[in-house]
Amino acid sequence: MENEQQYEKVGKQGSTFTSTIKFPKSGFSSLGKESDLFFHQNDGEYKSSAYEEIMLYSGLSPEDAIFTLGHEALIHADEDANNLNEIDNNLTAGKYKGKDGINILEQDYRNLLFSKGNRDHKNYRNGNVTKFKNYSKELGKKYSDKYEEDKKNYDSNGYFIGGHQ
Repeated sequence: MENEQQYEKVGKQGSTFTSTIKFPKSGFSSLGKESDLFFHQNDGEYKSSAYEEIMLYSGLSPEDAIFTLGHEALIHADEDANNLNEIDNNLTAGKYKGKDGINILEQDYRNLLFSKGNRDHKNYRNGNVTKFKNYSKELGKKYSDKYEEDKKNYDSNGYFIGGHQ
């Protein structure tokens, strides 16, 4: 939607999508009635929130669907939630008040959320995504092996280099 500031991390089997309503100063407005899903300007104050959507593509085997859901949720969406919490804490602390506040907020969004799929995959490749590793381990040896093989699809900077994504 044109009203939203958004990004998408897309793979061959699934994707993670994060979206927020862009701020009134940027020429956009909210989508109607007050909702906890969006930022709203209220007497110069901003209310934090966003939504995360995970999509699995049709035609996946049950095994690939289970693995891809874990990948999208625990490699991407979980990291996004941590970064959104950081922004929320900054809002509460008043970091975004004042005449430059909206610019700082937009900069934090860009730095913490947008186009960060490679960062997430770098953490995965380097073994720093323990929730996904534990998820795979709990599902059994087949998934634990798949986890180790899938990590090899990304180089040390998190860029996809082969196999299936």
